[in-house]
This record gives sequence, structure tokens and C-alpha cells, in this order.
Amino acid sequence: MTVLDQLTPGEEILARCEPFYATTHRVLRADDSQGAATLELPYIRLQSVELVRQPSHRLMTAGTALAILGFLLWYFLGLVTSFLAVMAGIGVLVYGAQGREAYYQLRTYQMAPNEERRWRIPYRGSMDFIVTVGQRSGKPLVEG
Repeated sequence: MTVLDQLTPGEEILARCEPFYATTHRVLRADDSQGAATLELPYIRLQSVELVRQPSHRLMTAGTALAILGFLLWYFLGLVTSFLAVMAGIGVLVYGAQGREAYYQLRTYQMAPNEERRWRIPYRGSMDFIVTVGQRSGKPLVEG
């Protein structure tokens, strides 16, 4: 059974971002893990669409190592210029903590955490889909 078979009379697909489909009445997810089941999220239940950022642990680790190394050079060798390494390390640490865009999260009232994971839409290549969902639901995109 395909997503087209799940549509009600008069309902049409406006945008898609596999496995998600934005229709005139709801957001559908073709869930392959449960066979041919299709999950649905009516626009009326949608509370918000959030952009979720995830920190870069590699940059945070590198920044911490650089700051510690700079501090040790200053403490044991007395190098005054190692203060620059400490400041650069702190800067890289803060930049890594800000993170980068990871995914969009569709949220509803009282949604269970395992259910939330099903409604994560990848960041790359989904802007048209997110704009369509925002227009149909009347919910603006929230920076997370």
C-alpha cells in the first residue's frame, strides 16, 4: 500500500521529503519499519516546527586541548604568547558548542520521546517541505 492509497478524497500531496509527505490536510510518514504502515500528523495537532542544532564534539575537544596546552605552556615555560593559544582554544570550544543545523523537529502536545524521533526531518534538502508545512499549519519555524 503506497502513500497515494492513504489519501482521503480531495486530499493531495503538496511537498515531499522522503519518507515525509505534506498533504492538504496532514503530514504523512511512510514508515518502512512497520511494513507498509503510514503514520499521520494532522496540522491541527502540530504545535511547532523547530530547527534543532547539535554541537560539534570534535571542535569542542580540539578547543579544550588547545586551551589546556596553551595554559601548560604558559605555566611551565612562562611563554606569554601562549595566552593566545588559550584564547583561541576557548574560541574554538565556544564555536563548537554552538553547533550546526541537524534536523527539523515536528512537535505536538504530549508527544512521547520515541514518537518525537519519528518526526525528525533531515536539515539538508527539506526547506521546501518545511515551508509548506509551516504555511499549511500556520506555525512558524522556531530556532532551537
